[in-house]
Amino acid sequence: MSIVTAQSGVKAAQVAMGVSVENVVSAQNVGGKSAAVDFSAVVTSGTTGSYSPGAVNTLVSRNVSEQGILKSTGVATHIAITGVNGFVITKNSLTAGEGQFGLKRGGAFNRNQQGFLEDKGVFLMGWPVGANGSVKAGINQEVVDDLVPIQVNQVAGVVRQTTEVEFSGNLSSGSATPVGESFTKTQRIFDSMGTPHNLIFTFKRLPAGGDSDNQVQYSTEVTVEGGVVKRNDTSGAIIGSAGTPMIVSFNQLGQFNLCDYGQATESNMSPKLCVEWTSPTINSAPLEMTLKLGKGKGATPTVWTGAAEPLAEGNLTAYDGSSLITYSQQDGLGYGRFENIRIEEDGTVSALFSNGRSVAIARLAMGTVASPNDLEFVTGNIFYETRKSGSIVLGQAGENGLGKIKSGALESSTVSLDQEFGKIMELKIYHQGCLMSMKQADRMAEELMQIMK
Repeated sequence: MSIVTAQSGVKAAQVAMGVSVENVVSAQNVGGKSAAVDFSAVVTSGTTGSYSPGAVNTLVSRNVSEQGILKSTGVATHIAITGVNGFVITKNSLTAGEGQFGLKRGGAFNRNQQGFLEDKGVFLMGWPVGANGSVKAGINQEVVDDLVPIQVNQVAGVVRQTTEVEFSGNLSSGSATPVGESFTKTQRIFDSMGTPHNLIFTFKRLPAGGDSDNQVQYSTEVTVEGGVVKRNDTSGAIIGSAGTPMIVSFNQLGQFNLCDYGQATESNMSPKLCVEWTSPTINSAPLEMTLKLGKGKGATPTVWTGAAEPLAEGNLTAYDGSSLITYSQQDGLGYGRFENIRIEEDGTVSALFSNGRSVAIARLAMGTVASPNDLEFVTGNIFYETRKSGSIVLGQAGENGLGKIKSGALESSTVSLDQEFGKIMELKIYHQGCLMSMKQADRMAEELMQIMK
């Protein structure tokens, strides 16, 4: 029995040594989890006055719950997790119902030729989202069958026509722009086809009005090449371009007052412009745009509502000094080509375009199980559910205790080389001790056989 006991010790040492060596060579695996060996005694029964030596067994486990250090990579498609859960993935097959779903901690994904986020045959899974970034209606987020592989270049180039133009700056109330002289501002806009055009705003200094609310006045003419610019009247209806231009007025404090549309009654209604294209080379629908120039009068046209609001929706002033538009903004976008992706903390995956626009594509699916350390570990640092681990429960990053996502980073292996080298030295001594015990037990058995002869 002593030989059998010593043999079990040698076998256990070999298993433990193999695990430690595997840990050492896999220390650089992204998202890798170190394995550990527990030694347990196998006790045999004995009778009074006698003893029957037992043996030793080994149990290999992997601490999946242990968090590795996050290291920055600067690659947008590399993702890491702060928490015990993992990314939901499928391996090798993208055909519905064929791939096996699992969890993965190492998110060294890259965009393949078809635009899928892949890591050596492993595909990242998620839910498709709508324009507002929310998961589309009708999708059951509790079942893996509604997950789809994330394809980041599925969105074509996008454009957006201009609907708002906003100005901040100063139209001089002093000698810098005398009465009768003009100040011009060119504003780039985009039509419904994403084609850029230049709107020309000509602000011409007029004599002061007849009341304190109109101490500084500028007529405002707007033109565009290849089209006609129309404006709205005091009722808001779009009218022809003929007639008196809009009058931009400022009160005695230099604050933006109102746009006088050249009608008998002043109006506090926001000015609107409508561009109708006359050139046969411009294949676009008419553009209707709101001008945001600043805070004007309230419901009663002769009462000023209050102080100007800096950095609000437009902020034109009429102070002494030069005429200068310091800030202008419009909400249109020209054609943009796909350039990159962005992955946010909550798992939202967005396509980034060269025109500055981003479009949400999908939401990463996160998964967790009741007993993470009982997951099955397979090639590629993938974890599959088992009977002991429990089934994968889906959720969104940052919700219901699930970890958040860190883009541009990877989780390091949890292997500690110092600890593993120490274990190897201990196991070497343990292994030698078991071998010596086997030799001694064998010698004692031989001597007993000699005596019995």
